[in-house]
Amino acid sequence: MGRASQLLFLSQLAAIVFASLQSQAPLPSVPTKYDAKHPPRFEDFPAPPSGTLKRKALNPSKPADRMFRTRLLNAAKEPPNFAQYYRVAIWGCGSNCFAGAMIDLQTGETSPIPMAMSDGTTLKNSKDWMICGRAYEKSGLEFRIESRLMIVRCGPDLAASGSKEPDTHYLLWESNRFRQLYGSHRNQAPKQR
Repeated sequence: MGRASQLLFLSQLAAIVFASLQSQAPLPSVPTKYDAKHPPRFEDFPAPPSGTLKRKALNPSKPADRMFRTRLLNAAKEPPNFAQYYRVAIWGCGSNCFAGAMIDLQTGETSPIPMAMSDGTTLKNSKDWMICGRAYEKSGLEFRIESRLMIVRCGPDLAASGSKEPDTHYLLWESNRFRQLYGSHRNQAPKQR
């Protein structure tokens, strides 16, 4: 192939590539602000690609780890169920309460899942693994193995508050911690006068 035919071939190839790029729909962008009509979605926060899981033994180093040692040891034997390499374990802690922890199956370390506060406005890490102290109808966790997004639903007694939905907190797992992306707080207590 001569120099002229190589240049012609390359220019035709470039035109084909450019045309195919122009015909593709633009990739959807991930919003940076969320609201009730546009909450975070699992598919917007994919987990890293999965490889071979090299498990480490559970390292019950924290006092709360030792308190729930059996639950955590049993959960650490199960397959991952969140963000490719983590196992979320949930257990009851009273009639309207649930607790749990997240286990990094690669390191054996545990992490708390932030607790939904009764005022519906803030989250904090609970030292005793409590996630929701007001778990009524529709409360719970939602998560997927292929995503880093976790949804915590927790709120006051829905019949007493008149609301049909619990508060919902959208949490993103990144840099070994949770960050709240958005929270819908439907059940705020009326202000006392």
